Amino acid sequence: MKKNTKLEKSADTKAPEKIKQKRFDDTIVLQNFNTTIGYACFSKASNSIDYIFVNPAFRRQGYGRKLVELCEDACGKKLVPAPPISPLGRKFFSELKNEKSKSQPNFQ
Repeated sequence: MKKNTKLEKSADTKAPEKIKQKRFDDTIVLQNFNTTIGYACFSKASNSIDYIFVNPAFRRQGYGRKLVELCEDACGKKLVPAPPISPLGRKFFSELKNEKSKSQPNFQ
């Protein structure tokens, strides 16, 4: 039987990746040491997120949510997606909306 000499780190011992946030006018960029993870363009004038992109290798890890939060923090208000919205974008914003409504108490 061949012995596996390759060492693999388990998920719980993996060192956390350092993520840099950069802002250029109405654009926020998330980067690690090697690549762009994602970016979002927003408009203070129209209270909208005009474009959002997350590198496919980094999707489903919370980076899209983080980009939306950073854009809203930069504007100081809640933003809405600007049309046209792709099917994937529609799904993302729908899930984000549902997630936010679940985290807030429901007062009647």
